[in-house]
Amino acid sequence: PRTAASTRAAWVEPGASLQAAIDEHAGSTVHVAPGRHPLTAPLRLDQRHSGTRIIGHGGPVLSGGEAIPGPWTPVAGRDWLYRAQLPPRLRGGLISQLWVGGQRRGAARSPTMRFAGIAADGLRAGPRQLLRSYSNVTAMRCLIYQHWTASYSRVTAIDAVSGNVTLDRPVDGLSGDLASGSRYFLENAPEYLAPHSGTFYADGATILYAPLESEASRFG
Repeated sequence: PRTAASTRAAWVEPGASLQAAIDEHAGSTVHVAPGRHPLTAPLRLDQRHSGTRIIGHGGPVLSGGEAIPGPWTPVAGRDWLYRAQLPPRLRGGLISQLWVGGQRRGAARSPTMRFAGIAADGLRAGPRQLLRSYSNVTAMRCLIYQHWTASYSRVTAIDAVSGNVTLDRPVDGLSGDLASGSRYFLENAPEYLAPHSGTFYADGATILYAPLESEASRFG
C-alpha cells in the first residue's frame, strides 16, 4: 500500500517518468504503481544510483514496445492472415516479438533442425531442410544452439542447392558435433506462417500476423 512517505518521495504512476524518479531519488527507494509504464529508452543505472531500490506494486509492466495502431486487414486468399503497417519508429528495424492481449507472440519459424556442418560465413543445412526458395531472405534470422550457448544472427543469403546459410555474424567455435545438439532454426519468413499459429512476419514496412483461433475476433 502507498504510505504518506512513499507518496511524497517516489511513487511513480503510469505515464510519469520512471527514469526521472530514479535520478531524483538515487540511493533511496522508488515505488512503481500498477499498470503499464512505457519506456522511450532503456533505463540508465550507474554508480550514482548505488543503493537505489525499485519496488513494483500490483505487477507493473515496464514496456519499451510501440503500439501498432492498425487497421489490420485480411490478406486476400488467406482469411486467417492479417496485415498492418508498422509505425515509423519500427520501420526497418528488427522485430523479435509481438504482444497480443498481454501475451507474447514469436516470429514464424522453421521446425528445429540440425546443421550438417559449418563454414567461415555460416552453416550448412542438413538434407531437405531448406525450402526451394524464400521470398525475403535478408529479413530472416537464424538462432543456433550448441552446448550451453545460443547465437542469434541475421541471414544474408541462402543457397538451397548447396545448403549454405550465410550469416552476418558467423559464430566462432561451432564444431558441428551432433552429439552436442547442433540445433538451429530459421525465423521471420512468411513461408513458415500457418493458420491460427499466433506467429508473425515483419518485412521492415508491414507486419503479417496469423491470430490464434481464440483471438480471431480481435482482427476480424
